[in-house]
Amino acid sequence: MKYYTKEWQKRLSDTPDNARALANEAIAGYRAEQSKNPVPEEFERKLEFHDAQITSAVMDGDDLHLYFDHPGYNPFEYNHIAFKNARIKTKEHELAGCYFIYYEIYRHFLGYEMHMLLWYHEKNSGCGYADFTVICEDIMTDAVPGEKKKKK
Repeated sequence: MKYYTKEWQKRLSDTPDNARALANEAIAGYRAEQSKNPVPEEFERKLEFHDAQITSAVMDGDDLHLYFDHPGYNPFEYNHIAFKNARIKTKEHELAGCYFIYYEIYRHFLGYEMHMLLWYHEKNSGCGYADFTVICEDIMTDAVPGEKKKKK
């Protein structure tokens, strides 16, 4: 992740008076990077799971699947991302249970590189931010029905 990292989030938290300036700086940097090799806006909007919790992360062969408890700000109501032929570059925390806070996506010679800023809270070890980066050939999003709860 180049701009919305956990270090950036710490700077934001440590200097709330400068929050708008720091956010604008990150947005400007990300937009400048995107302008060099843009990702289609419609494609990028399908990845907006801000504030959604990752309920599970499953490797199926070479594909990584993330399932969410709700679509977050995703306008398409998707709750599933599949990273085709995924290569995990950075994983600072187990994904299940984390909240999807921000993301950046870049074109990569293999397909795409997606950076995520995650937030976690655990009973015994507190809370914090974690960076996660995956490189993949393609990214698919869709709505997967939730599991039905069994009656007791």
